Parts: sequence; structure tokens; C-alpha cells
Amino acid sequence: MTSKEPIGFRKLKVWDKGMDLVGAIYLATDLMPESERFGLVSQMQRAAVSAPSNIAEGYARSHLGDYLKRLSYARDPSPSSKHSSKPPFASSDWGVIKPLTPGI
Repeated sequence: MTSKEPIGFRKLKVWDKGMDLVGAIYLATDLMPESERFGLVSQMQRAAVSAPSNIAEGYARSHLGDYLKRLSYARDPSPSSKHSSKPPFASSDWGVIKPLTPGI
């Protein structure tokens, strides 16, 4: 990093929480039916890994601006994500997994 080196990404709460989410998603997807292995399971795992990966990749860049851009990707990876063809809780709606938070 350049002159104003940001805090190490492993010390960021958001990276730590993102890694917790990765673990939870992998545990949940292990319980899903084999028929979802290449569909919903893959999509959920890639989505979970995306945020912490962008944070780490941004930190590895040589300029603060690149780091900040990657942090924004971690927050909202794609404007099209708001218009996904699958609803965000489709797996719980379909009974594939149970939500961790009641009422979701």
C-alpha cells in the first residue's frame, strides 16, 4: 500500500463477519439435496466467498483507490444483483434449508 496504508483486512470486522458467513453457508449447503449441487449450492457458495475475497484482493492492490473500489464491490458486487432471477430466500421458501433467523 502507499502513503496512507489502510488497516490490515484481517482486522476488519466486516471481513471477519464475511468469513463467518462463508462457514455458515458451506455448512448449510452441505445439507442441501444433491440435485442443487450445481445450481443453488454453487451460487450460494460463490456469493458468500465474494465479499471477503474482494476485501482481501483490494488490500493486495498497490493504491488506496483500488482498495476502496474493492470494498465497494464487497458491499454491492453488481448493480444487477438487485434484479436476480432467484429471490434471496428461495432456498428457505422451497424448504431446501431452514432460515437461521425466525420470520425470514
